[in-house]
Amino acid sequence: MYKKRWISAWLLLLIGALACGLPLRAPSGQGNGSASTVEAAAAGTIAAQQLEATGTAAGLGLDVTATASAAAYNATQTEVSSQATLSAGSFMATGTALSLASTSAAQIAQATAIAAAQTSTAQAYNPPPPPPPPPPSQPPPPAAQGNATRIRFASGATSATVEGQIQPNQRLDYVLRALQGQTMLVNVYTPNNDVFLGVTGLSDGVPLLRPSAGSAAFSGVLPGTQDYRISLVSSAQASNYTLQVIVPARIQFAKGAISAQVNGFLQGREVNFYLLRALAGQTMTVNILSPANDIFLTIYGMQDGSPLVRSVMGQTSWTGVLPATQDYMIEAVSTGASANYTLQTIVQ
Repeated sequence: MYKKRWISAWLLLLIGALACGLPLRAPSGQGNGSASTVEAAAAGTIAAQQLEATGTAAGLGLDVTATASAAAYNATQTEVSSQATLSAGSFMATGTALSLASTSAAQIAQATAIAAAQTSTAQAYNPPPPPPPPPPSQPPPPAAQGNATRIRFASGATSATVEGQIQPNQRLDYVLRALQGQTMLVNVYTPNNDVFLGVTGLSDGVPLLRPSAGSAAFSGVLPGTQDYRISLVSSAQASNYTLQVIVPARIQFAKGAISAQVNGFLQGREVNFYLLRALAGQTMTVNILSPANDIFLTIYGMQDGSPLVRSVMGQTSWTGVLPATQDYMIEAVSTGASANYTLQTIVQ
């Protein structure tokens, strides 16, 4: 009897296992995931229920087949529950992964926006390059070119004199800076009058007088502010020379005035030159005052060359009716020591 019951229990267990689709022996522990753990737990639960059902059926004398069916039903419900648990866990894991992915994407977008804002701010506040410095109002005179010698006036002077010797068929060059509209007079004195002048603007290259003209004097209004080259060209023999360059100061009356006064200084035995524009028929008066009264007047017309008074006459004052409308040259000629002076002019 006991042996028959044991065989019946074993058969019942075999039938239940086959009905549930379970393996005849437990898995060997493959996999470490939560699904394997749940499956192992479900299998254990099913086996325990089957043993309990078999024992109960045998003790009570119940139908083993019906008991096995009940056990199979319970096993099925347990498997469904375990699958639902696994599905819920998978759903939670998937939702967590999606949440992490969404958080990562938001962080990337935020970092990109911050970088773009920083770049835009840097470009918006990028200061422009500083403007170039303004050019100087008046550049310094250029250095003399080649072997030319620069002529410079003494402070307050209106002329300069150079003396030297020139060799046969030689050319000597001098350079003088002058302004547009100024009048310049150049004279070269030699014993035989055989050294000739050339005058050329260095910037514009315009010749005002060519040596081939054979002239020892030049007078003219300068066309531009620049350096002017003054050339001396000799003939077939050596000669001593004296070069005199004059750029007279212009006397101008204030608007509505009929007189002007100029203060100056003269080295002993030197001359200062002034130009005054006046009309034919006007009366002009010129006075020069100096401590020793040894600075005298020379006055003549620039166009007609007519002398009105000469320094050899020793006059410090002159009054007369002007013969023509033109510039008049007024010279203050020192015959003594260096001295200050005051030049007064009246035209009415």
